[in-house]
Amino acid sequence: MTAVRFAKWARAEHGCKTLDEAHQYTGEYLQYRMDKGLSAWTVRRDAAALAKVYQRQTTDLGATLPRRERADITQHRSKETWRGHFSENRNRALVDTAKATGLRRHEMAALRPQDVYKDASGRVIVQVIDGKGGKDRLVTAINDAPLRAAEAAKAAGQERIFAHIPNRTPLHAYRADYAAAYYNSIARDPATLRGHDVYICRGHDAQTGQRFDRAAMLATSEMLGHERVDVMVVYLRG
Repeated sequence: MTAVRFAKWARAEHGCKTLDEAHQYTGEYLQYRMDKGLSAWTVRRDAAALAKVYQRQTTDLGATLPRRERADITQHRSKETWRGHFSENRNRALVDTAKATGLRRHEMAALRPQDVYKDASGRVIVQVIDGKGGKDRLVTAINDAPLRAAEAAKAAGQERIFAHIPNRTPLHAYRADYAAAYYNSIARDPATLRGHDVYICRGHDAQTGQRFDRAAMLATSEMLGHERVDVMVVYLRG
């Protein structure tokens, strides 16, 4: 089951068609699982399963695995539980920028002061260099937090806006926060839409009966570095 879940993630995030192609992303996947707030026991179970698939040691998978504590016997899956291991107050600029842009870990780490600016309409734009699949893209921030962080880094003479990103930063959770906020800022009322303009959840998600503005989903997907509408359901479903 772990291998299937990993394969689906690798296909959605990196376009991998085989487990061999996905091998290089095991570390990123385990970090993604940690960012979701899964317990140390669950993440280590996933790591053991992937190590078995690839006939490797868990230490060779490219991720620093969390320690298992007795308190983790009960699975803690909420964002707030996981954030208990990470101080948002001490990393306020990082947290606010992540929530405002939805950038991936390597994209945040590469961000420079000159990559953030205001366009002619006054929107804060973040230029992502070498994002998913090696592609560059422009991300519209939902507030000016990235600009403030960029100005502070420039004043301090830093080459990168964030010199260090703690391992336990729940970036995937913040990515979901951005996706929902950006979608809601541009979406039309799905109840007023018909035909191809509306996206109706199907498969497992069909049980929710949720409907979305397809155009807004695609626009949000592009901001996140995807080009597919269906991956947005993960971020938007209730």
